[in-house]
Amino acid sequence: MQHAHIVTQTVRETLKEWQTRPSVLNEAAVHELVVACAARDVTALW
Repeated sequence: MQHAHIVTQTVRETLKEWQTRPSVLNEAAVHELVVACAARDVTALW
């Protein structure tokens, strides 16, 4: 359940960033979101 909360929060933050700086391509947006989630996962381990 905690992982779902972290992913949800990451998606919300990324969408908020995209409102001011939209991603150029859909593929780039997906990669950016994956990297944001991975960064959250790594940060949660520390």
